Amino acid sequence: MSSDSKTCVLCGFGTVFLLSVILFAVSFDTLEPHSVAIKYNNNLKVIDEKRVYNNGRYFLGLGLSFIEFPIVCQVIEFRGLTALRMWSLEGQLVTVDLSLMYRLERKDIVSLYKRYALDYHQRLIQICIRTAKKVSIQYTAEEFFQIRRVIGEHMRAEMRRRLATEYVSLELFNLREIAIPNTFEQKVIAKQIEQQKVKTKEFMKETAIRRAATTVLFGITDAQVSLLRANATAERNVRVEKAKSVALQQIAEQEAISYSDLQSALGLSALDLLKYRYAQLMAGLEDPAKARNLKYIIGLQSESGGQAEPVFSLPQPIPTTASPTASPTSSPTSSPTPSPTPSPTSSPTASSTLSASFMASSTASSTLSASFTASSTVSSFTPG
Repeated sequence: MSSDSKTCVLCGFGTVFLLSVILFAVSFDTLEPHSVAIKYNNNLKVIDEKRVYNNGRYFLGLGLSFIEFPIVCQVIEFRGLTALRMWSLEGQLVTVDLSLMYRLERKDIVSLYKRYALDYHQRLIQICIRTAKKVSIQYTAEEFFQIRRVIGEHMRAEMRRRLATEYVSLELFNLREIAIPNTFEQKVIAKQIEQQKVKTKEFMKETAIRRAATTVLFGITDAQVSLLRANATAERNVRVEKAKSVALQQIAEQEAISYSDLQSALGLSALDLLKYRYAQLMAGLEDPAKARNLKYIIGLQSESGGQAEPVFSLPQPIPTTASPTASPTSSPTSSPTPSPTPSPTSSPTASSTLSASFMASSTASSTLSASFTASSTVSSFTPG
């Protein structure tokens, strides 16, 4: 083989090798992050429907390439000069600013490509416009201000449902601004103000009614408390008076028993005992406090706590200058004025009687003091 032939062969092999390297290099393709793709055969003009590729570098072969689709959120916005002009239920023009964000579903990329190829974004914009106008004609112009949140939720739900049929998921929807002609807007604002005034009056009326009901409840409660207090006070007074009457009765009974025992122990007659009791009472009347206490026990009547008069009459005290021959008691035929005098032989007896009377007076005073203490205790008793 000549040198020319060898040169031609080497040139041919070099060309083939270079072409092979170039073809091998162009058989690779890459996908950026946040992107997916389907494989497209440029020779046969068909796509590979069996696989959706994620980001990375792939060896596809000669005449094969990727058709990329972003899987990040994409924005559709109607704002300013591109704001949507829609009609309300009564035919009023309404201008709406809104925006939304959507995301392509990876599992439905092949179906989306078959339906719209790569022109899906413009088609989705037209779908959003039609959906928003379809919702707007269901509400009046006033309701766009009164129930704006409800209308926004309705549009969001319709957008989500409609885009789902186009293999797209709605991620975010925002109804930003609603505008109507100025004249109509002023009428709507005036009507809203009047409605707010009516609601304010209703709230004030309801507040006054509740306040009056509260006042009535307070009055009823105060009346019930006063009634319960009065009943409790009356019941307490009844019990206290009953306790006092029982105590006084017991004191009187105990005094009767004590004086009876004193009379029996000293051998006093009823007249002697009565004289002793009279002397004791006269001594007690010098103290106004004792006089007040005694009058409730023995029946003395006193208006100002001074001298009190007994409710019964007693004989005069025995005179010390009586005749030694006088009899202790008057005869039936004697005059009504003479006073009995003790006989000479009765002086020792009188002295013994007087000593016994002083001793009995001390005992009776102790008994009477205990009676007063019991009376004070009973008087201070308050029923539970």
